[in-house]
Amino acid sequence: MDSNLNSCSQEYLRNIAEAWLKRFSDAVGQAEPSAVADCVQEDGWFRDLLTFTWDFRSIHQRKNVESYLKDTLPNAGLTDVRLDGEYAPRIGHFGPSRTVVDVALKFDTMKAHGKGFVRISLKDDVLEKPEAFGLFLMITDWKGHEEIDHESGIYGGHTIAWQDVRAAQRKEIEEAPDVLIVGAGQTGLQLAARFHQMNIKAIIIEKNACVGDNWRNHYPTLTLHTPKTYNSFLYSPFPTNAPKFIPKDWLATWLEQYAVVQDLVVWTSSFIEPKPTYDESVGRWDVIVDKQGERVRLRPAHIVIATSMHGKPRVPVVPGADIFDGRILHSTEFHGGADFTSDKVVVVGVGNSAADVCQDLVKHGASSVTMVQRSPSSVVSDKLVASQLDPVYPDGQNIGYLDLVANAMPLEAMRMLMKEVRESRLAFDKEMREGLEKAGFRLSDGDGSGQLFLVYEKGGGYFNDVGCAQLIIDGQVKVKHGNEIAAFKPKKVVFTDGTEIEADAVIFATGWNRVRSDLEDLFGKETIDRTSEIWGIDEHGELRIGYRSSGQPGFWYAFGTFNQSRFHAKQLVGFNFTINIYSYFLLVQALLIKAIELGYFKYQDAPPTKVDVSLHSSL
Repeated sequence: MDSNLNSCSQEYLRNIAEAWLKRFSDAVGQAEPSAVADCVQEDGWFRDLLTFTWDFRSIHQRKNVESYLKDTLPNAGLTDVRLDGEYAPRIGHFGPSRTVVDVALKFDTMKAHGKGFVRISLKDDVLEKPEAFGLFLMITDWKGHEEIDHESGIYGGHTIAWQDVRAAQRKEIEEAPDVLIVGAGQTGLQLAARFHQMNIKAIIIEKNACVGDNWRNHYPTLTLHTPKTYNSFLYSPFPTNAPKFIPKDWLATWLEQYAVVQDLVVWTSSFIEPKPTYDESVGRWDVIVDKQGERVRLRPAHIVIATSMHGKPRVPVVPGADIFDGRILHSTEFHGGADFTSDKVVVVGVGNSAADVCQDLVKHGASSVTMVQRSPSSVVSDKLVASQLDPVYPDGQNIGYLDLVANAMPLEAMRMLMKEVRESRLAFDKEMREGLEKAGFRLSDGDGSGQLFLVYEKGGGYFNDVGCAQLIIDGQVKVKHGNEIAAFKPKKVVFTDGTEIEADAVIFATGWNRVRSDLEDLFGKETIDRTSEIWGIDEHGELRIGYRSSGQPGFWYAFGTFNQSRFHAKQLVGFNFTINIYSYFLLVQALLIKAIELGYFKYQDAPPTKVDVSLHSSL
């Protein structure tokens, strides 16, 4: 094979794609698990979202793919696997030394339409025996209940005013909602927009006075640390002239207008009263909502928790806090460095919030700023983050296709990749890392897979640098490493090593408690104990962010970043609608809800939330 990849013609790439496709289609037609698994290379990866089971699975190695398919392939009914004509096969890379041919797929089952993505290893015998390094299959729509593209905009021959059309639609939704979504952040809004396109009636309730306040009320310098295309909204990409890294007030306004242009029903200053009850005989919740002071009873089939995986702020209890002369607050109560001019400030924590707070304090002339680092942490520059995400989410391309590509490989495959490129990752920020260590900041790379997996597994232990690192290097932010605050004195804090420093204020950037305890108070411990864990990577290599059966009928979790909620929303919608209720995460959730309502799925079909499913072991 010509080593010059630029010489690979489109015809050659298409021949590779079609050769693999024929192998796969023939194997699927035979319903032979070993033949289908043989289309994946021996150390390859397979990810399945709802195609073979009512769940998400990530599987490593051909032998495990075959084991997974033994009980699932015969009932899946895959047919008409074909190339997606919208996207030509192209040369791709998974790491610096692995070249593949990227191919988008479409397929059908007896009840559904699906999409897929395959990365075919580019090797000398690729035309004779093409094998997938990575294969991804997902359900996208139920036949006869496809997501609508858009409304016509013509109602009664244009004789009906839009405000009357909208008022009638809103009245129908508010009188008999299918779904009650808790939280009008980026996840709740995108999920509701997906539901709207799939004719599922949803109400969002938001405790704040305005949509967007969940961002608007944060500290003033908060800015997204990932590029705008990565954070684009379902159906409504950001304007081309929007800032690359979106400031929180800009984002808050965007959320507010998104709810309007997507025709979403949002009740602000509203919340659920304890404790809703679920009637399994009719598949409905009995919920009382405090709607701006008015008690409203609703009977939705589904409740989706789309607030956050975070609960109440976590503030350590430290002896002597009552005698401390200064201010003690959590980072959620920090409203800008201007309030601390000339103060000696101690900031506990080394996450994104802590770094932003320290940076703002220095900017506004704090007398001294000390960052308390309790354990080694990961720091990556905004330039490294951009260099990793910009090629995956370039501006101006179809966000649905970009999400398909980005979510095709399992998380554990991404962990493997991050370890493979560890040397180059660390070298990229070499000067910054050396400066931080010289200043007394202790660095970590997790298990060698870096900051990304600290996000997925711990939800902390890192910050994406947008300027604080240089302040640490220059000594404008001092570091106290390996200690915690043991006690307060009137004008000092005492650390566990016995040292003391003067302080006028202590800001705990120590994160939040998990939302689970708040949900137990709201829904009852017995109900929440039935549900799946929140966050972290499960035994099947999938991130615990919801969008799948929680274990409690009619109860769903939906968490995660902008791209995760954009991708996975439809999967929940589809589940819920058919059950009677990874963009694509919103796609997944929509599919599950739709499947409930269509009668395709029964809750007893869902995998238990806490079992050992050895058949589907992925690693």
